[in-house]
Amino acid sequence: MKWVSCPCWGTNDDENSGEVADRDPVLLVSGMGGSILHSKKKNSKSEIRVWVRLFLANLAFRQNLWSLYNPKTGYTEPLDEDIEISVPDDDHGLYAIDILDPSWFVKLCHLTEVYHFHDMIEMLVGCGYKKGTTLFGYGYDFRQSNRIDQLMLGLKKKLETAYKTSGERKVTIISHSMGGVMISCFMFLYPEVFSKYVGKWITIATPFQGAPGCINDSLLTGVQFVEGLESFFFVSRWTMHQLLVECPSIYEMMANPDFKWKKQPEIRVWRKKSEKDNDETSVELESFGLMESIDLFNDALKNNELSYGGNKIALPFNFSILEWASKTREILNKAQLPDGVSFYNIYGVAQDTPFDVCYGTETSPIGDLSEICQTMPEYTYVDGDGTVPAESAAAAQFKSVASVGVSGTHRGLLHDKRVFELIQQWLGVEPKKTKQKHSRTRKVADSDFSFLEKAFVNTIREIPIPSREVMEEANGDDDELRKNTTLQRRSSILLLLLLLVLISLSATTRVSASVDESGRRRVIEARSGQDLVWVVQLSDLHFSVHHPDRAIDFRNLLGPALSLINPSLVFITGDLTDGKSKDMLTMKQNEEEWLEYESVMQDVVKRSGLNKTLFYDLRGNHDNFGVPSLNSSVDFFSKYSINGKLARKDNINTITLETSERKHLFVGVDTTMSIGLRGPTNLFGHPTDELLTSLDSQLSQWDDDKPTKPVTKISFGHFPLSFSALTHSKKSLRDVFLKHSVSAYLCGHLHSRFGKNLKRLHRSGGVSLSDNDLFQLNMRRSGADESATNCSFGASPDAEFWEWEMGDWRKNRAVRIVAVDRGHVSYLDLDFKSSDSHKTIVLPTFPLDSRFMSTSLARHRYECQHMISSSYDAIRAIVFSQSLVVDVVARVYDSTPGFNNLVMEAPMRKHGSTSGASFYSLPWNYRAFEDSLPDRYWLQIEVTDIKGRSTLSELRPFSINGLSSRVSWTWNEFRVMGCQWAALYFPILWSVISCLLLAFFIPKCIIVVFKKQYTLKKFVAKKGLFTLVLWILQDLCRLPVVWFGYVAYLLYLIFFPWFSGEVFTDSGKRTYMTIMGWVVTTGERKHEYVGEPDVMVLVIPHLVFVVIPSLLIVCCFVAERELYKEHIRAVSGKKEDDHNDRGRKKRWQRRSVLFSKRRLVRKSLLLASLALYWKHFKNCWSLARAYEMNVVHFPGYSLVVPLLLLYVIFKTHKAP
Repeated sequence: MKWVSCPCWGTNDDENSGEVADRDPVLLVSGMGGSILHSKKKNSKSEIRVWVRLFLANLAFRQNLWSLYNPKTGYTEPLDEDIEISVPDDDHGLYAIDILDPSWFVKLCHLTEVYHFHDMIEMLVGCGYKKGTTLFGYGYDFRQSNRIDQLMLGLKKKLETAYKTSGERKVTIISHSMGGVMISCFMFLYPEVFSKYVGKWITIATPFQGAPGCINDSLLTGVQFVEGLESFFFVSRWTMHQLLVECPSIYEMMANPDFKWKKQPEIRVWRKKSEKDNDETSVELESFGLMESIDLFNDALKNNELSYGGNKIALPFNFSILEWASKTREILNKAQLPDGVSFYNIYGVAQDTPFDVCYGTETSPIGDLSEICQTMPEYTYVDGDGTVPAESAAAAQFKSVASVGVSGTHRGLLHDKRVFELIQQWLGVEPKKTKQKHSRTRKVADSDFSFLEKAFVNTIREIPIPSREVMEEANGDDDELRKNTTLQRRSSILLLLLLLVLISLSATTRVSASVDESGRRRVIEARSGQDLVWVVQLSDLHFSVHHPDRAIDFRNLLGPALSLINPSLVFITGDLTDGKSKDMLTMKQNEEEWLEYESVMQDVVKRSGLNKTLFYDLRGNHDNFGVPSLNSSVDFFSKYSINGKLARKDNINTITLETSERKHLFVGVDTTMSIGLRGPTNLFGHPTDELLTSLDSQLSQWDDDKPTKPVTKISFGHFPLSFSALTHSKKSLRDVFLKHSVSAYLCGHLHSRFGKNLKRLHRSGGVSLSDNDLFQLNMRRSGADESATNCSFGASPDAEFWEWEMGDWRKNRAVRIVAVDRGHVSYLDLDFKSSDSHKTIVLPTFPLDSRFMSTSLARHRYECQHMISSSYDAIRAIVFSQSLVVDVVARVYDSTPGFNNLVMEAPMRKHGSTSGASFYSLPWNYRAFEDSLPDRYWLQIEVTDIKGRSTLSELRPFSINGLSSRVSWTWNEFRVMGCQWAALYFPILWSVISCLLLAFFIPKCIIVVFKKQYTLKKFVAKKGLFTLVLWILQDLCRLPVVWFGYVAYLLYLIFFPWFSGEVFTDSGKRTYMTIMGWVVTTGERKHEYVGEPDVMVLVIPHLVFVVIPSLLIVCCFVAERELYKEHIRAVSGKKEDDHNDRGRKKRWQRRSVLFSKRRLVRKSLLLASLALYWKHFKNCWSLARAYEMNVVHFPGYSLVVPLLLLYVIFKTHKAP
């Protein structure tokens, strides 16, 4: 049987079989990160590849490669002592340096980003070199020093093998990058061995004098081997940083201080300095030369640490490694080329290469130097290959036969045609003149081309153009060969023309802006060529000094994602920073977090390619913790946010996107407190009457334009309407939104932990919010869509709008895309924690999801034939993809006979695109899908890209008629979206207090006024719940200290301050809190209540979970004492009325287990008391941390209940 090989899996060794070529052997030596590394447990035979891998890369790297330097041995050793790191020597050493992730998936998809020496190996094999005879590879553990014994002895053994196997021919070494540094060390330490075995040395991109920019930044912030969205699947910059700090090889590539640089490399830092005489700060640019940089490294890395196995491990700048690296540099400076060895040098040019590194900016300076590790640098560039400056790579101290600069990137030189020509020339070989399969060449991963430009360049390289020799060797099949070649080239040229058109479109379809100077209107013209716009929403970023991963992921993921999605606008709806201490109890502004936010947003805007003015970031309650007023010293939002920097000072921001057919009005609303309190009593939005008037005006700005285009109105803000208070005149945001029939209100605040269906359809009619609408039991008001449609003249459906709360970035890395397609509003939520969430994104824009997007307005227009039929005549979708999309298929399922009953399947046609986004549609007979059931038909769209990857949209129901599917809230979803908490505060408060007061006054009134006594004896005689309750409460009245204590405490809670504390950030001023809010002093010494209903988060839990439970426990103690007393009487025979009643006596004996001397009931009550004490004092501790208080500041709140409970425990200890 003859097997046919698939090109996906590489070439067979037999392809290059034949006579051993009469040539010197070649040894390929890789550089930093250029070798496969395996990990295995000691005493175990199984190995896993930990470098390079594309799946679970970050996790495997942390678990296996994080290391510590051992100064006693000079080796860098894994943190897990049971792990061994090795380099596979398969395929004569070539396997480890060929394709760095040799998984079937990488080969199948031809992911050339990890093809390292692959193309060069194929070139050499094509020139007649045979693996294992004249072609060898040497991979090594690049974490170690370039002069460590393990590497030196391994290289010596490899040279001996190549020398002997080839018939004692001298070896030609071809080294790349740091491999040249290692060869220099070997040449110094083993000069006789080198002279004996080596005849030629060709080096590529070697940092002979160091790589200042890249190495300095690697030690301070790490290195990202791949950029863009691909970086999400690879080892993160921070993870790599923790390894590099402990790598001698990195220290050995620091800039050579003895080299005469044209300009000395520097590290620059914009520093924030505090003046000694006053509190003012200044900003200075500090420069650190080669020697001064050591102190900078030490200060910047002083707090660097990682967590491994539950332990914190400090990773400061390692002076032991620096000392070792200094000796290595001495060796490199002294190394000499032995006589008889020819040296050739290739180095990269024409690429911007980092040289000087700068951290911070003049507007966002660095405070403490340790902040550098979380800062993205700015570079000063010189000529080079993008990593190694040409000045360093060309400055070998050895006399070279040839030293050639080639235009190319650091890794790209290993695949460069010019480099291959030079190597063939210096080796004295040329490719065999035989027919060969076309071999794909690599597109360098570190290019900055856009998606379409990459596809264009790759397509050019894929055009199969036969060589002249091949054409000459063709015999009778010349005509057929020429015919096939012509067809291939024509098809390739057509593809190239298509890509050129797409590139030109992507260059011109970015949103362009114009400003309508009438009023405050800003208009942006969306030139997508469609009646379609889309925007991106993010919310609840919570950048925190205690959780740097939030900002790191935001920086690494969002910029490339926005570049792919290319939205018209980007909304960040609040909680930009966290403002919490590590224990999450103290909540106030932290300027470090705001500086980080500013820096990250600058980088995101730059990497996204979007104009900064397209970003709108709103203030959330966390951004307002402890801010006494706008433009105060702690109002960092105004100082560091994008809105603040662009002077968007108003609480209302409007912008209009305009297409040829429609206007899309977006209105942002900031309803945070005008006087920002510290948390937790800063939870609600507080719109004012003035703000609602302004909002009303902005939403109506296009209403009077005649003639006018249709206007779709969307509002965005931070707070859900269930967490928004009413104004002084009892108006609400909901009233204004309904008045103007906005399509949707986009918000955040609640995060994803309460559920996935945090959505609500608001309708006019019935009881309005202003009339104290307390509850909505389901996502849609019951009966809202059940009435018949009235199509009479002038009739219109009730006003309505959707409220869509979105998940948070804080824990869920959520991103939302909102699209408006011919007036139909849809959205898609992305989870950036998922590795596949943003390679290909499918957003169906019509038909709409009948669960979360359909409205009665759409139903009315459809049934009354008022809709625009052209907006119904096709299934439409937007596809965002990093790779070229080759197929988009729409499928419709009928769920009535069976969920998998496919009723329509057809390919969708592309009818437009912008950068990264393509528009697809499928004409259909929409009336065939009319049905009385809103969820009978379900839609799913499948997208296949050029790499064969398939992406499915979420299967979702639709209703052409505009009917709505029912989705019920869970309990958690209902209590945050269905309850109008601002309106519920006082009803709950006065209900609880009234019940408590009645519990004390009714039994007292019965005793004093009606002279009726309810006792245990009466309860035993009559029984009944009413008698039981009155007996216990009257017994409580007979403890005057307890009765008067509780009544006085309740009156105190109603009329007096609960406690005093600091509600502003570092103000030093105290104020006090009542059930009406915090009493603060504003201008002209005016006192006003702030934080109502926000204080309910303290008031209601204290009453419900402390006061009421304590009263119940007290009542139980009183009842237990009476029962115990009765038990003692029964046992002792002192009971007068029933001492001869044997049946009753037996019942008392059965109760003796509970009311004996052990008093098990009392002990249970004591445990309940301890639980209550723990709960109460935990709350007190949280309040003390939140508002910087001690017991002196809230004695009544903290001590009354515990003391009353303690008194009752004491009084009921013994029966009287």
